[in-house]
Amino acid sequence: MGLEKSLTRSGVVGTDEIAAGHSLRPATIKTRAMPLAEVPNLKRGDYACPAPAAARFKPGDRVHTVNINPTTHTRLPRYARDKTGTVEAIRGCHVYPDSAALGAGDNPQWLYTIVFTASELWGDAAEPALTVSIEAFEPYLAPA
Repeated sequence: MGLEKSLTRSGVVGTDEIAAGHSLRPATIKTRAMPLAEVPNLKRGDYACPAPAAARFKPGDRVHTVNINPTTHTRLPRYARDKTGTVEAIRGCHVYPDSAALGAGDNPQWLYTIVFTASELWGDAAEPALTVSIEAFEPYLAPA
């Protein structure tokens, strides 16, 4: 509702177009960016949490990602499941989205940057110099 009001107030769409569910007029070019202060109800959350325990891994550790296929939410990309990489950085303890998305509470977990070689993710035909970094929560990781 707030986004609709912002879009109509700025002239991007008309209330008739919102009601119709599709564009009723040709698009016009808008060059003015809407400042964040003008976006109603915009909340930038801080998802950092106190740590329930010390981080299990440190930069330089080799880790292996779990092979999960939940029917619900997960932030572990499918292409990075059951793969081995290296911890590049610890990003702090944060709300665990896999729990929060289910209404199961914050369940604070450590978040890490993990670096994989392209060949680990996509096989020997991958670009040899390419690496890929992902952010992975501690429950996704095991010692390699």
